[in-house]
Amino acid sequence: MFSAPAAARSLYRQLFRKSKALPRSVREHYRGSIRTGFVAHGDEDDDEVLKRIYAQAVRDADWVLNKYKSLPNTR
Repeated sequence: MFSAPAAARSLYRQLFRKSKALPRSVREHYRGSIRTGFVAHGDEDDDEVLKRIYAQAVRDADWVLNKYKSLPNTR
């Protein structure tokens, strides 16, 4: 069974941990985006929609991390 509140907390923690790998100059921007995304979808109650949102959030985070890994001297 999918527990939306537990999954949301877990995803939030996971995304914040991933953001630690970002350069300081952009870290707060992306953390703000994480917060905004959670607030924007806070009233969603369809489990299938939430699963798609969570999967997309992880893909987006991985994309951002890869973007900054490929840039020289971004710490």
